[in-house]
Amino acid sequence: MRIVLLTSWRAAGTAGSGVAASVRGCRDALLAAGENVRVVCPERDRAGYIRNSIARIAFNHRLRPLDLAGADVVAGFDFDGFALPRGGPPLVQINGGVLADIVRYERGPVRWTLVQLAQLEGRAARRAAAVVTPSRYAADTVARLYGVPAGRIEVVPFGIDLADWDMRLQVVTPVVAPAETNEPVILCVARLYPRKGIDLLLAAFAHVIREVPAARLEIVGAGLLDRWLAAAIAAHPGRERIAWRGNQPPGALPAFYRRARVFCLPSRHETFGFAFLEAMASARPVVALAVTAVPEMVKDGETGLLARREDPAELAAHLVRLLRDPAEARALGAAGRARAAGYSWQTTAQSLQALFRRIV
Repeated sequence: MRIVLLTSWRAAGTAGSGVAASVRGCRDALLAAGENVRVVCPERDRAGYIRNSIARIAFNHRLRPLDLAGADVVAGFDFDGFALPRGGPPLVQINGGVLADIVRYERGPVRWTLVQLAQLEGRAARRAAAVVTPSRYAADTVARLYGVPAGRIEVVPFGIDLADWDMRLQVVTPVVAPAETNEPVILCVARLYPRKGIDLLLAAFAHVIREVPAARLEIVGAGLLDRWLAAAIAAHPGRERIAWRGNQPPGALPAFYRRARVFCLPSRHETFGFAFLEAMASARPVVALAVTAVPEMVKDGETGLLARREDPAELAAHLVRLLRDPAEARALGAAGRARAAGYSWQTTAQSLQALFRRIV
């Protein structure tokens, strides 16, 4: 089957994003399954969120039939594919974020931009032969906000290549246990958007260092909140215990997970959560909020601890508990590792192949 993966992000230039990870994962798994796969994307991304969003829309409008020549099916990520002419190959939308749901967490020009993109994403979803989402929460939200019949929505979780992850961790299974790390390090890996809850994490860490003075916080990622985060760290009572590492290439991430005892991402909105999956693959317990799709990924009391409210004190209590109890952290991490083994890109590819064959 000849498959075109359509994305208005330059896949190689958005290494830290969930879209880039899903494009790469789907591409590699479908190729490994013997399919003919081609990625159609821009040559470069634009600087700045709003400028890049405008460029992404323009990229879709510039698409020509020749760009999709020979394709049996086109899989468009998020809103990509909204402008495809009728009569071409069938469109499958792979909706990893549900922009109409995300918009409530943003403000100002970014919110306005997201409103416009969400309208295009809804248009693509309604015209698609099928919509793929990585979680049940995302599927229900697409049906509710975009008016897509439930029968045209299929839940296909994204995956992780554990063999590759272990190789980059430079360890063999079982992965190094949390109790074997030298310092009580809390790790957060995230794109810096308001919905990721970095403000909650910093507030929680102020509580943590009163109970565990040796605790350190490492933040990996960059985004719209760069300036805010720099100022917030400078004003934080534990600023000497916080290291902001900025964006890191995918190959560097396993080293951060390996030296952490606990992973914490108190995101207010997730439709999947690659960072949670990476933490579990590294046998690290997860502390997060029990919101949106997070409980589908992180099982409270089994692979991590979930706070029921956006309460820094509750988050801090979970973090202190795991920093002080290596045995519990190790048990939760081991259970997370076992759960991560169920998220395979091979399984994702098989589900996509079956779907594509039904609609072609």
